[in-house]
Amino acid sequence: MSEIFISYKREERHKAQAIAETLVKRGYSLWWDIELLPGDRFADEITAVIEHAKAAIVLWSELAVKSNFVRAEAAKASYREILIPVRLDDCEPPLPFGTIHTLDLSNWNGSRDDPLLDPLISAIEKKIGYIPTPVQSPKAIQEILERPKGEVAFWKSVNERVPQEIEEYEAYISRYGKNAIFSELAIIRIEKLRLTADKEKETRLETQFTDAITNAPHGPASSFKTVTDGDKRKSKHTSESSRRLVIIVAIVGLIGILGIVLINNWDKVFAPSSKPSVEISFPRPPPTKSHSPSKNDTPTIQRVVPQPSTPVIKVLNIDGLWRDSNYPSNTSQITQDGNRFHFTRRGVLPDGTGFKSSGNGTLTGQHYISHYSAEYQSGVKSTGDCSGTVSLNGMHINLNCRDSLLGNFPLTANRE
Repeated sequence: MSEIFISYKREERHKAQAIAETLVKRGYSLWWDIELLPGDRFADEITAVIEHAKAAIVLWSELAVKSNFVRAEAAKASYREILIPVRLDDCEPPLPFGTIHTLDLSNWNGSRDDPLLDPLISAIEKKIGYIPTPVQSPKAIQEILERPKGEVAFWKSVNERVPQEIEEYEAYISRYGKNAIFSELAIIRIEKLRLTADKEKETRLETQFTDAITNAPHGPASSFKTVTDGDKRKSKHTSESSRRLVIIVAIVGLIGILGIVLINNWDKVFAPSSKPSVEISFPRPPPTKSHSPSKNDTPTIQRVVPQPSTPVIKVLNIDGLWRDSNYPSNTSQITQDGNRFHFTRRGVLPDGTGFKSSGNGTLTGQHYISHYSAEYQSGVKSTGDCSGTVSLNGMHINLNCRDSLLGNFPLTANRE
């Protein structure tokens, strides 16, 4: 796992490599080669790398301040409080990063032993929390620098395969472990592929059943129509075959659909139930004659099985203004319509970056799920989703969110 991530503009690669070699020589593991995962094609992967890092060095330059990818990576690192900003020239870092203390390497000559790098090393030691053992061998240094290449190459072969295969992502996790750089991303994609496969299978069965009925030789209805004597003589065998085909297809399709329903509702169908009640009654006489039970009548026993009642899911009321528990300046306005809702949200990230977002969601019982798009003061945009629970009184929400820029974060809020 890479402890340090270096963000820079491609034109500053030679300086990024010099810093990377200096850090590896001091014993740190890092991710520095942006050519491995170009940001325009692998935004999720870069987010995963930053999510695993303990420190993120952003090399600001006149070119870097104009790069949306460098700014987005800086925002992600700042949100995680692992950002170490460095200025390579006389540029002004964009807001809000200009308010953060930035190390000045504008006079650095590129030497790996330049004392100007000492403040950078000290900042890294504070973020990482320890001083590693230095690496002396040039060969070992080169191996560490190129270590991510093998894993990235394997990931690309899985990620770019068409169609996507669950087995390939499972092979990645098996090979590199659950703490690998893209392990969480692999798990998410496996879940999505399984959901897609289940939906496609169900749709395929329903389509096959419908097509078999509607596309039968004489159609589903005409197969059972009464025909004239002349028609009977002309198409007796064809008509009988068509009816048999339609009946067989209908039975097979019905069995398939009932099987799917039974599997999806197995717990409900075979849930333990209370013992059936027993009623004892005497045979009833014909209605035209009066009759009363006698000792010669034989009682019959009828088993009455209680029918399960359909549970009624109460829709909680979450309509109104919500305020974050940890960041009271962040608010959300929710407009609810039954179990669906729309919301708008405004606030400030921990690093001082303002943002606004909007989205939609559904509420099933206490289960909350939503999707949103956000725009930040720096001009960067992101998307994400949240899921969690709402308290029974509808006054508190506890969520876990995943953002394409900020990664994973918890969110708790109270309704005012």
